[in-house]
Amino acid sequence: MFLAIENRDVVGRIAAIYNKTHLDTYRDHTGFFGFFDAVNDISVAKKLFDACEQWLAEKGMKKIIGPANLTTNDSCGCLIEGFQYPPMILMPYNKVYYNDLCEQLGYHKLVDLNSYNMGNCTSLERFYHIYEKAIRAMVSHLI
Repeated sequence: MFLAIENRDVVGRIAAIYNKTHLDTYRDHTGFFGFFDAVNDISVAKKLFDACEQWLAEKGMKKIIGPANLTTNDSCGCLIEGFQYPPMILMPYNKVYYNDLCEQLGYHKLVDLNSYNMGNCTSLERFYHIYEKAIRAMVSHLI
């Protein structure tokens, strides 16, 4: 984990991720970055990515993919469109300029990922009947 600090204020963060399971499986010398967050300043982003890249290079990584927050079981990717919609659980949501910062630093899209939207659902009230039915089924098995 790396922090960018200016005048005692945190202005950015990034995680360099060495995923042993991935490396044992694919043997591709790939590291990951994740949990990227920064002000809209290319010099701040560059310092964070440089630290991440250096740390992963010291571990023998020749390629970096991200954002991937710890594992692909966590949120992956960078939202590049759809900012007019509210964030959804388990879907990446970031500031509009993140993708531009990554591209300016030489990172480019590897694959398209889709982010899902629950539509006009502003509350989960319509899902309560499903929840109640599931609870009744679980309780009936316990009795």
